Amino acid sequence: MDLKSKLSSLASGKGLWIAVAAFALGLLLMIFGGSETAEAKKGSEISVERYAAALEADIAALCESVSGVSRVTVAVSLSGGIEYVYATDSKGDPVTLGGSSGGGLIVREKLPEIAGVGVVCRGGGDPEIQRRLISLIGAAYGVSSNRIFITEAR
Repeated sequence: MDLKSKLSSLASGKGLWIAVAAFALGLLLMIFGGSETAEAKKGSEISVERYAAALEADIAALCESVSGVSRVTVAVSLSGGIEYVYATDSKGDPVTLGGSSGGGLIVREKLPEIAGVGVVCRGGGDPEIQRRLISLIGAAYGVSSNRIFITEAR
């Protein structure tokens, strides 16, 4: 079958409707694909507040597992916010999704570093327990000892 007869059979009948439907579907995906991606990204992002709360809960559970420590309350301070690294093309321009209205393509999320940890607990007045907790938190979370403070709970 030559090209002319293929085109005429496509133009007459079912083939034309399939081509028009495929084109329309592709156009709709291009238009609405960017906003769906942005909505999905919003749902998957972690907030700084939730990240700090999760760290506080994890550190509290870790400290409570140490002999002589109970009733632990933890406060974590973070340095800055979440940093996003976006994909770029060969010219260094950001790669966007869904045309100019879509968000950039995130390659990596960098969570903020722990700036300081405060722990209030039963047993926190004992210098040996303080030393062990400071070493434990420092080793587990990469926080230097001068940024960790342990004190006794009332």
